[in-house]
Amino acid sequence: MKRKRVATLEPGVYRREAEFADPDDLQAFRVVRTRAGQLVIFALQTPQLTETQSTTYGGGGGFALLRRDFAVHDGRSIVDAADHSRWTLAAPLDASFYFRGDDFGAFAACVRARGVAVFKRALSAAEVAGALDGCWSWIERASPWRRGDPATWNAEGTCFSERHGVCFVAGQCEGSWAARSAPGVRECFAAVWDGADDLIASMEPLILWRPWHDPSDAARTAGGWLHYDDDEECYDGRTTVQGIAALTRHGAAAGGFVVVADGEGGDDAPVWRHVAMDPGDLVCWTSPTLHGSEPGCDAAAFDDGRRLRVAAPICMVPRAAASPAALAERRRVRAAGGTTTHRPHRPDLRFAEGLDPPAAPRPLSAEAARLL
Repeated sequence: MKRKRVATLEPGVYRREAEFADPDDLQAFRVVRTRAGQLVIFALQTPQLTETQSTTYGGGGGFALLRRDFAVHDGRSIVDAADHSRWTLAAPLDASFYFRGDDFGAFAACVRARGVAVFKRALSAAEVAGALDGCWSWIERASPWRRGDPATWNAEGTCFSERHGVCFVAGQCEGSWAARSAPGVRECFAAVWDGADDLIASMEPLILWRPWHDPSDAARTAGGWLHYDDDEECYDGRTTVQGIAALTRHGAAAGGFVVVADGEGGDDAPVWRHVAMDPGDLVCWTSPTLHGSEPGCDAAAFDDGRRLRVAAPICMVPRAAASPAALAERRRVRAAGGTTTHRPHRPDLRFAEGLDPPAAPRPLSAEAARLL
């Protein structure tokens, strides 16, 4: 991976080029820019990449200022004054993981061989607009939130997780179904399963992130929770492949999906990369692949009145992977307005954990009904 060396600080995650003998040693720090232009610096610790300490100063600043004023971790300066050149701005996932046009076969091969791939414009601009409208329609029925009015975007009455920016009861959101049933999305998952044309889709929560002004703002989601979901064989000796359809722009500035591609860094110190995505892009990864989400590093990346992260998690498997009982349970989940995990063939009712669906499901389109 190429890494950009910088002479002065800018928002982003910084990592050392050298390998660490001790996996508990500090390996990264994050620079965050507030709306006021202030830089806030967080120490990150791998492999969990937990924000541990911070210090704040105004303006730009370079490494000399960083060495003098940065927080101290375990009694040591985070940036070694004698060798600060080893710190570089971390690169995002590189272009070899991105596919477009009709290159579905190469996309699927990359997912299976390298753990992750991104398909550009899996949803058209019109499909993105329709899905976003459907998301807002569901949100406005289910909560006090109103589109274009960020003063209403709080956690009350939404079964909304402030920490991770997830609405856990939105499995039947019509915007999510619009994203699931988009022809390009179905084609990506069909390619992953060697051209299977009878697929069923997960009915997962909706990802909703809000604009923020400074790192202490409750609207800024938490990060540092790298995880994998399962390593069980699902069908034909292979694991499930999960996905996220981006309905707004994702990346290091605004925040979004991160992944450990090609097992980079090994088990002791996995190196995650931001996955830059435009509206309509679909990222897919194998379920044993380490992944997560990270908050943005530049508050100016958000437009207060309109911009928040909206994304639809999607997983599809061949219908043959599900038993008749599981298919019947899927229909019951749908009728009850329920939400499942990522496993389409093993639906788990999230609202059975005490989260009641806040809005009755709207009728499915013919394309969406094929995925039930």
